[in-house]
Amino acid sequence: MKARFISDLELSLEDNPVEDGIVHPAEKIIDEVLYSVNRQSVYRWLGELSLDVGHPDMASSVLRCLCRRKLELISWRVELVKYALTADDVEIRDAAV
Repeated sequence: MKARFISDLELSLEDNPVEDGIVHPAEKIIDEVLYSVNRQSVYRWLGELSLDVGHPDMASSVLRCLCRRKLELISWRVELVKYALTADDVEIRDAAV
């Protein structure tokens, strides 16, 4: 499930840049997986993807999509943004703002 989820996200993000004010197809992918499997696992996957300095384009795009979603774990998102703001990569820090 994780591999398929990541693959779907990657394809969606490669095809379309995340732009302000425009709903991105990756947001639907995130929503669907949140309601189909263990949410704690999905939050862990999303956290890993959002902070992956080895793939800053992907990380910043996922983080931007996450910041648009109404997630139940607000404290999780706060922690994620705190870590992202300290990332070495400027794209990831910018996405956290």
